[in-house]
Amino acid sequence: MSRLLKYRAETEKFFKDYLPDEMFIKLHSTDRILFRKFRENRKIIESKEKEILILQDQIKKHTKQVKKLKTQIGNSQKDSSLKGKMIAAEKKLLVFSNVYRFNLSIGLRYSNIKIRNEINAKFYLRITAYNKEFKNLYIGGYSKVKALLKEIHNNSFENYNEKQLKSELILLYSVYIRNFIWNNSREVFFESKHSVETLKKWAKDLGNDIYRW
Repeated sequence: MSRLLKYRAETEKFFKDYLPDEMFIKLHSTDRILFRKFRENRKIIESKEKEILILQDQIKKHTKQVKKLKTQIGNSQKDSSLKGKMIAAEKKLLVFSNVYRFNLSIGLRYSNIKIRNEINAKFYLRITAYNKEFKNLYIGGYSKVKALLKEIHNNSFENYNEKQLKSELILLYSVYIRNFIWNNSREVFFESKHSVETLKKWAKDLGNDIYRW
């Protein structure tokens, strides 16, 4: 096929989207606009259809790759699979990891239940171990919590809301608990008192290393 014919209609045997110049010139202006739109959109559609074919081919290849990776990961019930090996190793580590497994939640209590605002709010932490043993710790009001975080991190927390403060406290206490148990034991942790001053001193002593835990 010559370059001229290829240009006019690459895939059309009878050149349905092509009109000779003589015919095109005689068309009404409105028809010319419609004809241009027809040809322009036809070419865009052909281009998009080619893109679709390429993407469909890529999807097939990726689908095969996903299936292959899933097969490699395998089922947790099959000891020879990657997931089975991971679960088996995890079970053997439970004796060690359970000692450091805790659920931390922070709630607010109000000195005046009729007036629920920052002035009356007090933060309390509940620490629950894997065996349901728990311990409640009093932290303090908004101003005390913000002052504690500022002293440890050397940053202002004045604009932090309740949700943000809870998140910071949970992170701080989680590393404190892990480090305390490492240096002592889980039993000692639940038997001991853990004041805000104790937490503050611990954080200052460790400095930037607190979040290694």
